[in-house]
Amino acid sequence: SFTEAVNILAVGHAPVIPNYMAKSEPVKWEFKMPPLHTDIERVKAYLMNRGINEKLIDYLWKQGFLYEDATKYHNCVFIGRDDNGKARYGAIRGISSDFKGDVSGSDKRYSFKISVNNNADTVHLFEAVIDLLSYVTLEIKNCREWYRDDFLSLAGVYVTENKQDIPLALRAYLENHPNIKTLCLHLDNDEVGRKATEQIISALKGQYTVIDQPPKSGKD
Repeated sequence: SFTEAVNILAVGHAPVIPNYMAKSEPVKWEFKMPPLHTDIERVKAYLMNRGINEKLIDYLWKQGFLYEDATKYHNCVFIGRDDNGKARYGAIRGISSDFKGDVSGSDKRYSFKISVNNNADTVHLFEAVIDLLSYVTLEIKNCREWYRDDFLSLAGVYVTENKQDIPLALRAYLENHPNIKTLCLHLDNDEVGRKATEQIISALKGQYTVIDQPPKSGKD
């Protein structure tokens, strides 16, 4: 403990180490969403300032995929739901700082996604929710029928030694959406994003049409 550590430094006596230490059970964090604010005025202003389409923001709020928390920070809270509509994941984005994080106990298998068309055969993949919303905003701006496809945030990406590994959110999504035939990857233009793209393509080659569509300029 902190107190024992201070005593060791002050006195110079190490504690007696017991011969046997019981194996502790893994900690199971309760999934509990932050408190709900009555409106999303601060969150809406923040997202619009970042260029996100106003109608898209209103749509997500009304559909229960976005809200403003009632803490003193008034963070953005993006919700990931399972196929029964139950909230299983929460991504928090600070509106007055660079804070980013997941709600404790979040299940990354149910990361944030937009799925309007039940018969969609194409899904667009992004590292973070803001990237996803930015892309949909560009689709709206260019008058494309964006709602024909699905959009999934992977809640971060990683690279492993096992080339068959894919992000947990993507694996769960594909298992629950057998109609998907095409994956469009819009991961970041950095080392992790490029390597993660290569790994996903390698793992799913032959099963799906996988298209690499990174940002034309910049990182994300």
